[in-house]
Amino acid sequence: AAARLLADRSVPVRIVAVGQGPQEAEIRALREELGLGDRVILTGFRDDATRVMAACDAFTLASQWEGLPVAVMEALAIGLPIVATDVGGMAEELTDGVDALLVPPRDASTLAAAIERVATDPDLCTRLAAVAGARASEFGVTRTVAEIEAIYDRVGRQAPVSAAEEAAPIAAKRRAPAGPSLEIRPAEPEDRDAIIALLQRSLGSDGDPRYPELFAWKHDQNAFGASPMWVAVDGDRIAAFRTLMRWEFVRGGQVLRAVRAVDTATDPDYQGKGLFTALTLHGLESVRAEGVDMVFNTPNSQSRPGYLKMGWREVGKLPTAVRF
Repeated sequence: AAARLLADRSVPVRIVAVGQGPQEAEIRALREELGLGDRVILTGFRDDATRVMAACDAFTLASQWEGLPVAVMEALAIGLPIVATDVGGMAEELTDGVDALLVPPRDASTLAAAIERVATDPDLCTRLAAVAGARASEFGVTRTVAEIEAIYDRVGRQAPVSAAEEAAPIAAKRRAPAGPSLEIRPAEPEDRDAIIALLQRSLGSDGDPRYPELFAWKHDQNAFGASPMWVAVDGDRIAAFRTLMRWEFVRGGQVLRAVRAVDTATDPDYQGKGLFTALTLHGLESVRAEGVDMVFNTPNSQSRPGYLKMGWREVGKLPTAVRF
């Protein structure tokens, strides 16, 4: 769609897309439908994709969701100006206007405008390429090997685990750092009042006598099982909270175990410390170890950007059926 907009504006751009996958036939049909001809070249599979990239003037990746793609690291190594969507690892590692042009996903118009900028502004191209090349070593194998060796060296120098530490409860072993003087641990029964108070302040329902009952109905009385919960603590103070509500789906006669990301809050004094992300990722690792098949959420406009930056995939609105 961005290529069609560029063609309509007579921007001298030809897009070369390398690769294959389950949507190849659909994409080829779309190219014909949009009348793009050789403005979009679909090469299919090639074992020299990096050589093809090196022959191009810029690199673009329009993913709706991503981790940190190898293709982006290859583009940095080659020193190509990058146009990419502001999702996942790309949003974390690249800075718009500094080492890349970042655009929202599913926005053909903004993507086309960014491609037009790098195609028509030689100074911008040169600057982005220079910064990309300077960052290439951050993602190279040399740095990766050095960091892995440093971890092995550090672990190898640590004192042996004592019998008492080996026998410590698993829940205690799972505690993870979440910033200066903060740690993440499973929520305990005695945390409940502080958790309820924090959630009520976050939701604006402070003092509503029905809220504790609603919370218990969702997370203690759920037919699929009690919800796992975690807190980030600063000494005796609960700085943030996260829980994952257990669900089950049936697909093709097979039961899928799932969790829904719900009920999270951070104390205003601890905003901006990354606790929402840290607690969410910690919780997902814990339920993954249990063998949960799927995690999902129905975020509001406030929480949606945070989930997309963590690499969650937006699947749209799903039809629902409810039987009371």
